[in-house]
Amino acid sequence: MYMPVLEINLRKLEENARTEKALLASSGIDVMAVNKVFDGCVETAQAVFNGGITVIAESRTYNFEKKYARQDVRPACYGARV
Repeated sequence: MYMPVLEINLRKLEENARTEKALLASSGIDVMAVNKVFDGCVETAQAVFNGGITVIAESRTYNFEKKYARQDVRPACYGARV
């Protein structure tokens, strides 16, 4: 049985986050990333954080404890600044 696979280029995700933050900052807009589709994937959250986005929202509270407990990215509540 064929299962779809999603491949994420973390380097490009980080670059995109950096570019988006810079473009919107020039208009006075703060950026927040939402880590929803990836089931709390720490690597995607870390990539956007490395790209300069310091607010990461998580749609599932259990992901805070499950995924972020021992990582550099440590949100404490919805939309927490890390």
